[in-house]
Amino acid sequence: MKPESKTRSGASHDEAAICSLSSPKGREGRGEEADALRARFPSPQFSEGTTEGLPAKRAPRLGGEREPAKVAGSAPRDVADESVRRGKVLVCFAVKEEAGPFQRLTRGRAQAETLITGMGARNAAGSLRAALEREPPQLVLSCGFAGGLRPGLASGTVMFATEGESALAKALAAAGAQAGHFHCADRVASTVAEKRGLWESTRADAEEMESQIICDVCGRQNIPCAVVRVILDTAEEDLPLDFNLLMTPEQKMDNGKLAKALLKSPGKIGALLKLRRQSKAAAEGLAQVLAEVL
Repeated sequence: MKPESKTRSGASHDEAAICSLSSPKGREGRGEEADALRARFPSPQFSEGTTEGLPAKRAPRLGGEREPAKVAGSAPRDVADESVRRGKVLVCFAVKEEAGPFQRLTRGRAQAETLITGMGARNAAGSLRAALEREPPQLVLSCGFAGGLRPGLASGTVMFATEGESALAKALAAAGAQAGHFHCADRVASTVAEKRGLWESTRADAEEMESQIICDVCGRQNIPCAVVRVILDTAEEDLPLDFNLLMTPEQKMDNGKLAKALLKSPGKIGALLKLRRQSKAAAEGLAQVLAEVL
């Protein structure tokens, strides 16, 4: 686990409902500690567009011109900010398939908690707000898969968005991730043509479905947030099926619809199996980077 056509969840565009989900009670008493953390880990912004009725923001390119990704390696743990290593980090994934490798690698690390939010802005907002009410973390990360929009961006590339040269940004770059620009959308871009249209209109490197609302909820509660995602499907490849047509109203895969689609187009089974292998490899790569930093 996009512009006028508003591509990557078919949930309602009811602005009032989403705003009510994301409106905070406030973070009383965090004071200087919260200010210091936000200075180190400012929340990212996103390309123009809309997500579940919320206007998106135009973000400057992170760090100016892109630099080539550094080779993943054994970046020293002390690169990450000491306060985050001591405090709780809430790592959000839309679905368990995205989270599994990370959970295995970080088993026993008390500071890293995984939250499976469900797909789309509505599910992400509700799950996150409930988790924040139970126990506020020191940092929230929005993680999982993203679809490539920038031509030439390979599957398995880990990208991140933070604002400015924070300690977290430096640690992610040292672990092999690239700074990037995300477009948060409400449906999946399934075809090369759709992806090309989004690239031309947003100049975002990748698109996904939850990060903007996650960062919005955190920002309203004065909790630092960042995005760390791995490219699953590239800009040059169509997805095997239009997954937007296979979802329930709650943004879960409808297995009955999937079975009917495969009976109608059995030739798609091989492409789906390839995508499954691709998703496992991508999730493993993302987990390696996150475990290196946390």
